[in-house]
Amino acid sequence: MTSIRFNPAQTPLQPGINLIEASAGTGKTFTIAMLVLRFVVEQGFPVESLLVVTFTKAATEELRGRVRQRLSQARQLLAGKTDAGDPVLKTWLAGLTLMPETIRSRLDQALLNIDQAAIYTIHGFCQRVLKDFALESGQLFDAELSGEIDSIKLACVDDFWRNNVYRRPPEQVAQLQAAYANPEDLLAAIRPVPAFAGLLPAFMPLDEHFAGIEALKPNASSAIGACLGEVLPDETSAFFKTSYIDELRRTVPDLEQWLEGGDWTPAVVEASALLTWDGLLEGLHGNKFRAAKNQTGEQRKLDFLSKLNLNTAPFEALAQATAQTGVVFRRALLEALPELMAKQLEQMNVLSFDDLINRVAAALQTEAAGMLAAQVQGHYQAVLIDEFQDTDRVQWQIFSRLFADGWLFLIGDPKQAIYKFRGADIFAYLQAKRQARQHYTLAYNWRSHPALVAAVNALFAKERAFLLEGLAFYPVEAALPYDKQQVQRRGEILAPMALWQLPPADSKSGYWSKGKAIEQVQLAVVEEVLKLLDGSYTLDGMPIKP
Repeated sequence: MTSIRFNPAQTPLQPGINLIEASAGTGKTFTIAMLVLRFVVEQGFPVESLLVVTFTKAATEELRGRVRQRLSQARQLLAGKTDAGDPVLKTWLAGLTLMPETIRSRLDQALLNIDQAAIYTIHGFCQRVLKDFALESGQLFDAELSGEIDSIKLACVDDFWRNNVYRRPPEQVAQLQAAYANPEDLLAAIRPVPAFAGLLPAFMPLDEHFAGIEALKPNASSAIGACLGEVLPDETSAFFKTSYIDELRRTVPDLEQWLEGGDWTPAVVEASALLTWDGLLEGLHGNKFRAAKNQTGEQRKLDFLSKLNLNTAPFEALAQATAQTGVVFRRALLEALPELMAKQLEQMNVLSFDDLINRVAAALQTEAAGMLAAQVQGHYQAVLIDEFQDTDRVQWQIFSRLFADGWLFLIGDPKQAIYKFRGADIFAYLQAKRQARQHYTLAYNWRSHPALVAAVNALFAKERAFLLEGLAFYPVEAALPYDKQQVQRRGEILAPMALWQLPPADSKSGYWSKGKAIEQVQLAVVEEVLKLLDGSYTLDGMPIKP
């Protein structure tokens, strides 16, 4: 779909799904306030019939203030106060073909009813739907709304733990606790998983998982003696790393004991992995297999192993199955938790914020969905969704089901889809983009120095800049002059953009682990902030301050 530059005051308003991609600094809030003004004046929509949805409560208050200010400025300009408003507003007002009395009446009514304007968070909107349309939604909204459900969720996980861990044989308990030591750890492991996410692998009961492991033990028990007989003799073990042989001698007794009905220990998993083909290959000493004239070192290793009488298949199967215990454990909790939570919340007569969204989504899947949709659509004549990149698939299903055939404006920046921990889903954004009738971009950056805007444009000026199909980069133009937003240090103008790169890590691989990389980035950011505040840096001639 071709993208069109969107002028908040002049681009004709079109019904259907309108997607406006708004890069940082391009005036997203200005655009929303201008759209509300235009719907009020040009379309004659009452302000209370306009739905504006944003991500946080603080943002709703800011938007309400900006909308009120825009309506007030237009009213003052109409009354002849030429110092009110800005050139955009003056040009728009001058270009209207409506009678001044009509414009004045619509603005006066909007200002009178601005406190009734439907400017909500997504949860506030869903709460309003459930309250105002209880009959149509089939949801009697009499429960207490609570954002503090972590303790309730942990209580449900405790119940799951009691029912799925304590009753098991000791060796199974040991395997589960090796994956997650307690209910708190297990809950932390699934916390990042959004409620709407499709889950893989498919659900497998824990009983079935452990039965599968038990069925693998006879084959492994039969093969272990022959395998060790090939690897451990001196003439063979000399070709393996000393650390590998030491680890094998340390862990194999636990594996042998467990295969004969003894206790399970974490060493069972380690020994099984060491006896797989990949484990053996990794265990070979590289200095013993240097590249020859006609063979690489890797080829020589493979030839060496292939000449040994090794049956690694039972250990491949065992290592794969035991490695999946943590995954199966998490998957079992994810399967059980929604029902446990629903029962617990119902008993307490409490709703979570996510329940609000899920109940509206569920109501739109029932036989009465058409009646609910008709009632909501009759209430809201135009809908503006702010920070649309931070929505998820369930939220988009609600908005598209209710408003796709009306006036629906989606304003956001997919490059800023930062709230993954709250369920933001870039694929929901891309789905909406495919469904949009009109696709716009905001063309001017009103925040940054022209050199910085040019640097960003240059950095991302390439095909598939963000790797994801459908996520494009649209360059913007700088609206500020060169002498604005200029950063200097002791009078010297600094480069508009600095690229940071971590040096090679001290690890053997040369790569940073995620945790240590985050630490280094945090330290670098803190040090940079402290430098900017040391008094030697200025912005537009003024010292940079917090």
